Amino acid sequence: MEEHKVLLDKRKKYRPSLPCPKDKTSLLHHCIKNAVLFVEGAEGHPEKAWNADLYKCPSCDNLVLTDFGNIPEWTLENTPDLQGFLDERKKHGAAGGDPPVIVYLWQFEGRVAA
Repeated sequence: MEEHKVLLDKRKKYRPSLPCPKDKTSLLHHCIKNAVLFVEGAEGHPEKAWNADLYKCPSCDNLVLTDFGNIPEWTLENTPDLQGFLDERKKHGAAGGDPPVIVYLWQFEGRVAA
């Protein structure tokens, strides 16, 4: 299995140019997965879960998580049971095709693009 460095675009918004944070190559038309679930918060203390899109830079092969939804899919305030939410998400993903991709903020230490 290939291992890629994944970068997090902390601006979290779609931009028409959508440049790679590393080498500024355009990521437009290079989305490899929609609806990636991004869990925000500290390890063991998640706060929110967002849908985002995963792009692969055609130049440097880095993966970039960006284009986040406007409203979180899950929040600690509204539904304290994150594991139940993730299990439900996995169940629906397995029945409807590909299993969901889940990414956690604490996996990005030192790899957040400004």
